[in-house]
Amino acid sequence: MPENRGGDLPDLALQAKEALLRLQQVPAHPELDALRLAAEKLATKVVENSEKKVRIGLFGGFSVGKSLLLGTLLGNPLLLPVHNQATTANVAVLRLTQSGDDTARITGGRAEYLSDAELSGYVARLLDHAAEAADQANVPKEESARLRTLPREPRSLPALRDFVRDQAAARPHSSLSLLLAEIDKLGDAMQAVQPGTAEDLDPDGLMELLTQAEGRDGPQDAPSGLGVRRAMVRRLVLEVSVPVATWNLAGLHGAEVEFVDVPGRGGGEDWARHEFLTGLEIGDVTVAMVMFSADRARTAERLTLSNLIYHTGRLPEDFEDCLFASVGKFDAVPGLPWLLLSEDERTSLLPSPPTEAQLFDAAGDIRGIFTAARELLPPGRDDRIVVISSLVHLARAADAAPTEQWARDVTAKLSRRKEVDEAREKADGWARIGFPPGEIGAALRAFTEDGGIARLREKLFAHARGRGLDLHVRQVARDVTALAEHEAELERIQARLGPLEVTERETAARLRAAVAALSSHVSDMRAELWGTLGDPRHRPDGAPSLYDRIRQDAANGVAEWPLWLVLLGSVDNGMIVVRDAPGGPHAGDDDWDDVDDEDEEPLVPLPTAPVNVRDFLSPYQETCRSLYGSVNDRVTRAVADWVGGRRRAFAEQRLVVEEVLDQRLREAAAQEALRDPAAQYVLALFQALDWLLGEKALVKRVEGRLASVSPPSAQELDASFPFDPTRSLAWHPGSPRRGKREYCDMIQVFRLRRELGEAASGHVGQHLAALQARACRVLDARLASIGSRLVWPDKLSEIISARETGEDAGGAHA
Repeated sequence: MPENRGGDLPDLALQAKEALLRLQQVPAHPELDALRLAAEKLATKVVENSEKKVRIGLFGGFSVGKSLLLGTLLGNPLLLPVHNQATTANVAVLRLTQSGDDTARITGGRAEYLSDAELSGYVARLLDHAAEAADQANVPKEESARLRTLPREPRSLPALRDFVRDQAAARPHSSLSLLLAEIDKLGDAMQAVQPGTAEDLDPDGLMELLTQAEGRDGPQDAPSGLGVRRAMVRRLVLEVSVPVATWNLAGLHGAEVEFVDVPGRGGGEDWARHEFLTGLEIGDVTVAMVMFSADRARTAERLTLSNLIYHTGRLPEDFEDCLFASVGKFDAVPGLPWLLLSEDERTSLLPSPPTEAQLFDAAGDIRGIFTAARELLPPGRDDRIVVISSLVHLARAADAAPTEQWARDVTAKLSRRKEVDEAREKADGWARIGFPPGEIGAALRAFTEDGGIARLREKLFAHARGRGLDLHVRQVARDVTALAEHEAELERIQARLGPLEVTERETAARLRAAVAALSSHVSDMRAELWGTLGDPRHRPDGAPSLYDRIRQDAANGVAEWPLWLVLLGSVDNGMIVVRDAPGGPHAGDDDWDDVDDEDEEPLVPLPTAPVNVRDFLSPYQETCRSLYGSVNDRVTRAVADWVGGRRRAFAEQRLVVEEVLDQRLREAAAQEALRDPAAQYVLALFQALDWLLGEKALVKRVEGRLASVSPPSAQELDASFPFDPTRSLAWHPGSPRRGKREYCDMIQVFRLRRELGEAASGHVGQHLAALQARACRVLDARLASIGSRLVWPDKLSEIISARETGEDAGGAHA
């Protein structure tokens, strides 16, 4: 008897899909038809309602640590670009999927550009800001009145640009100059991008559009050109794979999860655009986590958000219910906790533990911080306040001898930094002070334990579940239970009715109809074969194409080269600084070479940053060879998925064939073929059905043919390397471009990495296309052979009819 096995949304959807397959096998009968139809509708409803999305937005001012916190929550603090200045330039939507890896990583994504309606809204916002800036700059009213006559749509941008340019020239120190730069960038982007479009990008391309200060276009000969499109970006959708253990911490019932990292307001570039994008996102989130920095807590945050909510049309009370307050960089509060400790920093100057009032009276900054947090929330909701520090989290992870890969990698690079040590000391100092009773004390305690990350996860995801997700899952589970009851009732009715008799004439008619339907399916398969399986860029059901997956593999393979860690470890103030090239003037100093003592431990060689193009040639070749091996497997799996998907389309016909084409009928046809050549057509039909309906018959044939295809030669591999191996890189100590930001900033590393990944994927993509073409030729030939045999022979009707009368077919024919 079917039953509700429980589980998360994907499990419930699977149960409903299994029920739909079982319902297809329920025979037609007046007592069964109505109940079967009701069950099918209920199963379809469950499948549709199992697609639930939870969106968690991170809002706040610039440089409050949103990107670092988001990466830390997902198990990789360096997942997104992090800097002490305003860094995030675009809305980043992180779409999460489970992974067997031990660290979170960006596997790919796309840039979605402003639609026509959104572009008109942005221009309207620029017109409003221009009017405000003109009033602040004391522009005469009769001149600024021109702005109110302009249509609030993109065609007004040239006139707006002319007005702002003229007024900014006369008032160079006003905010009009910043606004002019933003308007100019939008005008350039509108020339490069069609509204409402999107494009797929690899991880490095996404990083280039995501970053702000380091993400500019760089030198004019840079190959990318992505920077000019930034002003037209609506959002960047990043596909992020997260470890299963991290995923399970959320406990969100298997719902689709998206984190939305919104650019900080009030800093960096394009402030009007960032405010506009924030307004778009704030109306469509399940939970809005508002962050502000503890070293500059402001109570004006609520007013800013209220203005944005007003523009979205979202009810203020509904938005209040979704708010969550996060105090970031709590380790950066000036003077604390030292002002609350004795001179030796060992004992607290407050009672232990202090009350909330005592703590607030002794430290006005702490009072201000929690007052700002409380002003964001409905009264009495201190449980929605968290105090966090990603640096304390890193420090505690380093202290615990981490086993996670991200912790090993990140702490090895960051744990010895001065700011991490200082954060650890401050957390220890707060622990000595003690914590007041209640939620505020619990938030402070969590900060000292792991930077508040565990408490944040617990509270944030519980809040998301409480915002209707738990109720939704319970309703879907009730529908699955009702579906199981429908199926049980169908089974009881079928048992009462007993076996439904079917004559041999009806059996022949059913089989003949099934053969005709299968013949049509085979024709459809041949018609769509080359446009689906034969196209490297085809996306089955919206999933990534084979070429997308190869690009992903190439980007991941290139990103894992140790050379990048060395390069990023050479970054100083946003620029790559290499002191000496390998074999430089200090490579042979006597201080390093005079070790004569045999018992002396040899010096550990220090990693050297790549300064020549040829340093990348060997890892590039190894990555391509590794990709060759995965391409064959991917094509074979794609063939299996393609064939399996088409076989599901004729599941009903397969059931008929399996029911009718039993061993008895096969033996009768084989005996008849011995005396009548016409029966050979019956055997040919049976063979075609076996080829088509066999579990792996088609796939094994293709797999054998693909194994004979040789990968590209070593010469072809070397020819695909995208650079001249004799060249030096811009940060080479002898390069004339050394020290120039447009050639040596961090974005050049991202661009170099992206170009190498694209070259590898382009080269291996040619091998992929050759394998797909071979697979299609093999399948097409076999399907053509099957199709020619899927013809109903009259002899088969005679054999089935003879089975009903008890005569052999030959006697009936005579």
